[in-house]
Amino acid sequence: MKKILLLIFFIPFISFSQNIQWFKTSPYILYEDIALDNHDGMYLLSSTHQFVDTVFIEDTIIVNNSHQIIKYDTNGVFQWARGFNFSSLTQNIKVCIDGNVIYVYGNFNSTLEVDSNIFTSQNNTYSAFFLKYDLDGNYIETKIIGDNINLCFINDFYVLNSNIYLLGMARASIQFNNTTYHVDYHSDSLLSTVVLLQIDSNYNLIWGSSLYSNISGTQPLNHSLSIDKISKKITFISDIGMSDSLFLNNQFLDTISNTFLIELKNNGDINWIYSLNSSTYRDVIHMSNEILIATNEKIIVIDSSGLFVKKHEFGSNGVGNYPPKVFRFTNDNNNCYMLGHANTDNATLNNVSIPINLNNRLFVAKYVNDTIIDFNFYGSTAVYLTPLSFEMKNGSQYISSSKLILQDSIFIVNNDTVQHSSHFLFKGNNDVILSVINYNNIGKDGVNKLIKIVDILGRETKPQSNVPLFYIYNNGTVEKRIIVE
Repeated sequence: MKKILLLIFFIPFISFSQNIQWFKTSPYILYEDIALDNHDGMYLLSSTHQFVDTVFIEDTIIVNNSHQIIKYDTNGVFQWARGFNFSSLTQNIKVCIDGNVIYVYGNFNSTLEVDSNIFTSQNNTYSAFFLKYDLDGNYIETKIIGDNINLCFINDFYVLNSNIYLLGMARASIQFNNTTYHVDYHSDSLLSTVVLLQIDSNYNLIWGSSLYSNISGTQPLNHSLSIDKISKKITFISDIGMSDSLFLNNQFLDTISNTFLIELKNNGDINWIYSLNSSTYRDVIHMSNEILIATNEKIIVIDSSGLFVKKHEFGSNGVGNYPPKVFRFTNDNNNCYMLGHANTDNATLNNVSIPINLNNRLFVAKYVNDTIIDFNFYGSTAVYLTPLSFEMKNGSQYISSSKLILQDSIFIVNNDTVQHSSHFLFKGNNDVILSVINYNNIGKDGVNKLIKIVDILGRETKPQSNVPLFYIYNNGTVEKRIIVE
């Protein structure tokens, strides 16, 4: 029987490849956070992962510093690096850009060395610190924040229009220049209270709120903060374990357990509270009309009134049966994006197959009109990849990650493996070229190499008759064929 090969113009429905603009790796530097300015700057907050005494960053040597701020331009060209050293049993550390100022926060319990200055915490217990630099890396100042019984721990912060919002824990009172904020707490509890504070760029207190549970449960823990840039409303998420009562500024809020979401007005007054009935979440983002929460394998959508809208749920019906998880949110031009990880060969979203092999891969997806779309994949089938930090600007993705097993040649870029160490940083975008190939040229002169064949659901397969299939090649092109028999 005569066979006829039909070449059909391919209509993209999902990205099968990526455009990696640059790629950096290091066995020693762990990129913990990313911030972008309004010009052409990218700022990496990193740690010396293996505790070596000397760190080489491009042509710069940083000696005896456990953390670094590294500036690249958005083309990945090194600009400068600054080191600072502190000791802490638990590190929460973040970088943020506001105008022409770089803010870094962290927690320490002994000494902090910055620009040849030594700062100490009180009685070797936890205090919070803020560092300021300008965009050229010039050191401006350090501010230490603690309370009068020496326990002040910052979990998250946000800087917007020279106002600093702090979400953390304290136990008694916190001094801000000439103003004291007295923390409200349960009189019988020995545990600390969640505090949400707004201060100005000179560290003067604007307002503060205290959140605590009743004595039968643990105090709120595991915080994440997000602020809508337009409405200035404040959203934060926390976990109170098995407690049954929640108080804000000594006022009873609700009978609640496990994880909850609260929205405050820009003066610290409460708007609403929403119970998540879950103790596992990874991130929250506050858009103008919606709040998105990543919890386990689900994305929960809440409207601006604190009412449930929808749940997007990832699943797997493939090998391993480990549904994808979203780790980070960010926004770009008022659009919401998410960075996740998938460890399955057949993932689903809302019971619909995602038509690509997601085994051990990072993915970036866009949320628009209550739909998760435009999946872009980066990764490997060799080791477990862990997303760390994520930013987007003008459609470009800035991602850092690490791998669990120390091996080489495991990161796949446009179907080719890349040599790298245990931590990596790269810039990619959505400019994916999907073109139709002339069948007669395939295999000639080694120009195009067939990588795999997938069906319309993204499952790898062999050539078949009377079935539309997609042929994927090493140059990133995709061809749709039907062999009619």
